Amino acid sequence: SLTMDMNEASRLLNEKGIVPTYLPKSEVAKVFRLVNLDRKLLGHANSDIHELHFHEFLVFMSRLEESYTDRVVSQMEAAANRAAQTPDDVAATLIQKRAKGMAARRAVKEMRLEKELYDLQSKPTNNPTEVKRIIQLQALIRKRKQEHH
Repeated sequence: SLTMDMNEASRLLNEKGIVPTYLPKSEVAKVFRLVNLDRKLLGHANSDIHELHFHEFLVFMSRLEESYTDRVVSQMEAAANRAAQTPDDVAATLIQKRAKGMAARRAVKEMRLEKELYDLQSKPTNNPTEVKRIIQLQALIRKRKQEHH
């Protein structure tokens, strides 16, 4: 065959020790998808978006190398930054990351609650349990919005 699918690419990279030693499988899959979807590589539409043709394979390997290099440079920069930071800087960074993470989790939970409320409100019901849940969700959403404003 003149093409390679994701399973074949993964097998090759595992056999050569590239995955997981140098790159995680998720990164390989991301690069595979990006290269495969890049129609400009061949100058025309690829007939199969689940396989790489030879030119795409060359670009795939080149981008994996770039990804690895970026990862190494980022790790080196992070190590240099950590070495230059005072304990107070490290503590402030950790607090900021935690606050951002908490805010993101809170936003996701609010979206989930709002979706659940919308789903419950969009269907007619006389079920007392569902009516009670709607009221609880409305109160919880109002409370969370007041906490943020």
